[in-house]
Amino acid sequence: MNVVAVRLNLMNSFWPYHMMVVTDGYAQTLDVVNSKEKDLDFSSQLLVLDFFTYCCINCMHILPDLEVIEQTFGDKVKVIGIHSAKFENEKSTENILKAVERYNIAHPVLNDKDCLIWNKLHIKCWPTIVVFGRGLKPLICCSGEGYRDIIIQTIEAALEIFGSISVNPTTIVLPRRNPNQLYYPGKIALSNDELLVVSDTGNNRIVICDFEGNVKNIVGCGFRGYLDGPKDIARFNGPQGVCVLLDGSILVADTGNHRIRMLFSSADSGAVEHNRGLFN
Repeated sequence: MNVVAVRLNLMNSFWPYHMMVVTDGYAQTLDVVNSKEKDLDFSSQLLVLDFFTYCCINCMHILPDLEVIEQTFGDKVKVIGIHSAKFENEKSTENILKAVERYNIAHPVLNDKDCLIWNKLHIKCWPTIVVFGRGLKPLICCSGEGYRDIIIQTIEAALEIFGSISVNPTTIVLPRRNPNQLYYPGKIALSNDELLVVSDTGNNRIVICDFEGNVKNIVGCGFRGYLDGPKDIARFNGPQGVCVLLDGSILVADTGNHRIRMLFSSADSGAVEHNRGLFN
């Protein structure tokens, strides 16, 4: 048994709060975002709860950690966001849905607008991640950032100790995007030939159009990632700032990739020929 496995046993001895608050009927009264099921099944689950609020930058910083956990373990774990509002406007399910869309959150989110789960589990700050094992007993609680490795080690140890854990997959419902519309655009710049260069952040692409909205060029295939190459295969991850240089080339702050990308465009049409290079 490794060190993490020992910690699993210690966790239950000093943190007695259980997830009965989720299964006693209260959770079933909450609005659920990103899921077809109104009644989420927590029985016999290895559960990862992310207590967050969408105004918190630290909460946004750990979203990649949750994505790695989801990709690493698949249906072996169930990740659920518990949105515990800090401000009054954050209690709105509609506003939470917009934030979920904006930040590409691909797991169910409960709107705990009155912070009952937050208070029952004695959560103190955003973000906090709690991992629960069989019987909905707490395994580890991490507040703040930088705990990806220990959370992954905890899940691995839990799977080793508990063996096969029954998981009922949750049907995720993501909004259908219209490729002909902008999706949470971030920044805009004016090109040398008086075209608008728009970072279509939510669609992970750069759109070049005239003042009437007629699209002249689109750079990026729309899938999140990092890939140089022709405009129809290049990939961005939440591009934001755009800047047009004197020679007509375009610099893009590829936020999610932590890169400055350069696009080379035709001086006549504004068409981007290819995507090349990066700056760390």
